[in-house]
Amino acid sequence: MKKIILLIITLALAGAALLPLAARPVIMPLARKALEDSFPGSAVSIGGCALSINSLTLSDVSIKRGALYEMRIGQAGAVYNLFCLFGGRIKELHADDIAVTIDMPGKGIAALKGLVRTGGEGNKFSVDTIRLSHATFSVRTNDVRLRAALSLEIKARSIERIDAKIEAFDRDALSVKNARIKIASNGAGTFECAKVSYDKARIADLKAAAGIKERTIILDGLSADLFGGKVSGNATVALNTAAPHELILEARSLDVDKMLGELDISKRIRMTGIVSGDLDLKLKGPALTSLKGTFAASQEGGTLVIVDEKILEAVAERTKQPLDIIKQSFQDYRYTSGTVGLTLEKGSVILDIALDGDKGKRNISVILHDVGQ
Repeated sequence: MKKIILLIITLALAGAALLPLAARPVIMPLARKALEDSFPGSAVSIGGCALSINSLTLSDVSIKRGALYEMRIGQAGAVYNLFCLFGGRIKELHADDIAVTIDMPGKGIAALKGLVRTGGEGNKFSVDTIRLSHATFSVRTNDVRLRAALSLEIKARSIERIDAKIEAFDRDALSVKNARIKIASNGAGTFECAKVSYDKARIADLKAAAGIKERTIILDGLSADLFGGKVSGNATVALNTAAPHELILEARSLDVDKMLGELDISKRIRMTGIVSGDLDLKLKGPALTSLKGTFAASQEGGTLVIVDEKILEAVAERTKQPLDIIKQSFQDYRYTSGTVGLTLEKGSVILDIALDGDKGKRNISVILHDVGQ
């Protein structure tokens, strides 16, 4: 980027003296060389260019490195004036009609850092506005799959406007399908998503009012379907990769049988009933870093059957009772009240069940999955 901006300054000064017809043979080799330096090992072609005293536009740009990646740009350029350039400032950088394809099935997404040269620390320039229009992305690596489209405008390092569509995104246990967020320059926006899943747990039909503050997307009045019931609440999505994403939900009428099925524990525990409560979770990137869910059973109660003998053995050891008695105590057990809890401890999701019924109280704790690493 440093070389490209320095190129703009050089070309702007030259443009004041060059005739338009003479500009093309001078600019094209310089622009191509600057792009080749920024994308080492890539084949670069530029179909056309236009230069004036305060703008530079390149058209039909292609940057390709074998089968690894290809970037096609309809138009890309800069708007400036000479006083801004001498002050280390660009008024606007823009790119329109962009198609990016990355195909590295044998490498991780982190390998992209080694394919682009961003320049050193010196000769930095500030940019007043960055505008990206009609960009599409198709990414396939050994840890990421992405099909998406994006338009956005950034002013003073703050996102002013965004329209992002995600057809599909998969990374580790996290998956997003058919999502769109659209925030206008006045700050008002909407968010919709067909499905988000983490491992086998799924939340569907998400809808919310969307806004943005600095580098964080804020979703207010979020509603969605979860475990056969409804959830509502708020969420924040950090665009800064070092910051966590957070989801705070109030849950109503969740089906415990569906919950255990999607958490992949129904082969160990079978339980019926309806619960409601609160669910708070945080993620950093695709990793779950915090989870706290507390749900109370409805007045109708339900049933509990322990299928996994290891769970029964753990209960017997904890209560210092014979295994046969513990097995009998969980036969045809029906509860009338109780709670279900979900927590994250040392990278594992813990399910805590505390129930009360005509046959007395039953308390069990089960490790579900190793996550959050």
